[in-house]
Amino acid sequence: IGVGVVAYSYLKPTEAASEPIQAIPIAQTTASASPSAVATAASVSTSGVTATATTPATSTAAAATTSATASTAATSSAAPAATATTAAPATTATAATTNTVYEIDQASSEARFVIDEVLNGSPFTVNGTTDQVAGQIAFDLSNPSAAQVGTIQINARTLATDSTRRDQAIKNQVLKTDANEYITFVPTALVGLPTSVTTGQSYTFQIVGQLTLVGQSHEATFAVTVTPTAAGTLEGHATTTITYADWGISIPQVPSVASVDDTVTLALTFVATAK
Repeated sequence: IGVGVVAYSYLKPTEAASEPIQAIPIAQTTASASPSAVATAASVSTSGVTATATTPATSTAAAATTSATASTAATSSAAPAATATTAAPATTATAATTNTVYEIDQASSEARFVIDEVLNGSPFTVNGTTDQVAGQIAFDLSNPSAAQVGTIQINARTLATDSTRRDQAIKNQVLKTDANEYITFVPTALVGLPTSVTTGQSYTFQIVGQLTLVGQSHEATFAVTVTPTAAGTLEGHATTTITYADWGISIPQVPSVASVDDTVTLALTFVATAK
């Protein structure tokens, strides 16, 4: 009976995806092509989305703008004679632009995890994939240093490997997808954005943010390569390697698997089209 109960906990049917995944609209801020903005290596993006991914992300850049405005107003009220010179932030802008919003095309995109194990005495690489990934990118070809990335969501219930039994074990015992349907990544900073790009030419940068797995959130950094195409799309790849125990995840032992690596690679290959 005990063996049967354990086996059922691994292989019981799992909850299906509740609905087709939808992108959370990005909270876009006004981009500036000022020299000071170009010189900044990191651009702050969206934050504040829970693991359930039901509320729009809020840009921390907007909060910074509000703070700056409040500070200016306070200075102005304290010293009326200085009113003509307190609008300094506006004087640094050489051009104001609005980014185009691009949305990940699920039909041309894929989220993936990769982990190595020893299966039946031989090394084996497990790949789990899904096209149920959603997110938005705000980007302007003439001002790439002002790009923003919204919350990225993946429906963990739709991940699939080469084995149905492995899929059930991963969803039931590892990712616990009945209670944690979505994996989310909420960007907090874009580091190393270029000051200029050319259509057809790839560029690289990093995205720092909060990665939520099985209800726990910790910081992770993705290395990203993006190419603006002549067709008007953004094509890219993002990858990171994490120690899954940092998120409280453990992989149960099974007789056929002698060992499993302590780290897992998470990757996203995407095509994003203008809305």
